[in-house]
Amino acid sequence: MSKTRRPVKRPSAETYIFISLATFGLTVAATRIFLQLAGFPQLGNSILHIAHAIWGGLLLFAAVLATLIMANRWAFTLSAVLSGVGVGLFIDEVGKFITQKNDYFFPPAAPLIYSLFLLMVLLFLMLRRSRRPGPRASMYRALLGMQEVLDNNRDSQERDRLLAELTHGRTAPEPHIVFLAEQLTAYLQDESIPLASYRPGIWERFNRQVRAIGETLGRKNHRHLIVGITAIVGINALMMVALLVWAWLSPSQSRIILSGLLLAETELTTQNLT
Repeated sequence: MSKTRRPVKRPSAETYIFISLATFGLTVAATRIFLQLAGFPQLGNSILHIAHAIWGGLLLFAAVLATLIMANRWAFTLSAVLSGVGVGLFIDEVGKFITQKNDYFFPPAAPLIYSLFLLMVLLFLMLRRSRRPGPRASMYRALLGMQEVLDNNRDSQERDRLLAELTHGRTAPEPHIVFLAEQLTAYLQDESIPLASYRPGIWERFNRQVRAIGETLGRKNHRHLIVGITAIVGINALMMVALLVWAWLSPSQSRIILSGLLLAETELTTQNLT
């Protein structure tokens, strides 16, 4: 029998991406607001400058270690939060990485941040619209869900969800997978196994509130609002990225435009600092 190495989407992958996406956007916004209010302070001395991109890199490393070391389900939530904050702190200083003068206020840096944000939004939408998992993927989801049994956190809704996954898993063409699904189904249906009381978590309550708002607005209006906001931000980001590429390919023709953008950004920064 040949080995199967086809990738399987992790359960709640779209949730983890959304958490990372939300913390990424909040971190960039909070960092910019804090720096403007604090007058752009620097951590260091006349020689050293500890940029917040370094802290972002450390948090990204911690996010990787969390999933490499710990097997608990909450480790992925922790990793999503750390990765979002880490990417936000790191990408906020992208202007320093793409300019020879380490210009934090380089105007085309903002659309690069927007572009990364939109790419993460696109990834989130792709994961949400993914097809129904096959029997093999359902068994993956069921086996990962058995962690709740070990943590004494299995409630009636979690049990029903696992039983549905196992029911789909029993349709697998491999007899050994069908046998495993049947054994796990019998185990979960055993009345002697205690069930924890069902308590919706923070994320589930948040989902309910968002769905309630969406139902109030209407599905069509809600979709138009999201598409409109994304389109406005996306067009602005694409225009600035195109300008940056133009400046790189033909510096002599775009020097005046970039100089104007740099001058406008410098004046705005000067006003914020005074």
